[in-house]
Amino acid sequence: MRKGWGVVLVVTAATTAAVLLGGVASATTVRVRTHHVSGTVSSVNGSTTPGLCGRAGTGGDFTLPTNSSTYTVDVGATSTTFKEKGVTSPSFANVCVGDTVRATGPASTDAIPAADVVVTPPHPQALSGTVASVDGSGTPGACGVAGRAGDFTLPTKNTTYTVDVGATSTTFKEKGMSAPSFADVCVGDAVRAAGPVSTGGVVNATSVTVIPPHSQAL
Repeated sequence: MRKGWGVVLVVTAATTAAVLLGGVASATTVRVRTHHVSGTVSSVNGSTTPGLCGRAGTGGDFTLPTNSSTYTVDVGATSTTFKEKGVTSPSFANVCVGDTVRATGPASTDAIPAADVVVTPPHPQALSGTVASVDGSGTPGACGVAGRAGDFTLPTKNTTYTVDVGATSTTFKEKGMSAPSFADVCVGDAVRAAGPVSTGGVVNATSVTVIPPHSQAL
């Protein structure tokens, strides 16, 4: 077994038939090769667009580069089982470009008809910075809209993140505010966003904390 992302090859012996030869039963054994392949999805149904996903209830394929090769993983509409921690009914729609996955199935050269696919959710991260734009507007003081989904950009030392906020899935916090919302996130504000980060620097924010400016004595 190779540690890290790669391939684990499992060979299982299956007795498939017993043939009566001269009054003696002779068992024929076939070796079935099963691959366990782990890595980061590089394309889904031929598209390499970051964040693009498969479709629930349909078949398709995705590519999975490893240290030794790039595998094409075929998934069936009913023949492939999907798993993801915290998701009640995962499907091919949960397999997206940039996701970390583990696929299991018999391998034919570099193609794997997957029996099961396990999606590993990204680890949540906390990012801090000054909001550069809200819903595409960089106008100073432009804010989000309460009760609506949207996004804002958050430049850091290494990259500029796009923070996606949900109408109900994101919690907002601000000291001194009784019911903060996306309307309190404005261009020029200092904020801290927490949530899983996917390929391309997109943050699916579970919480956003607006940091009010320090009071100044006049």
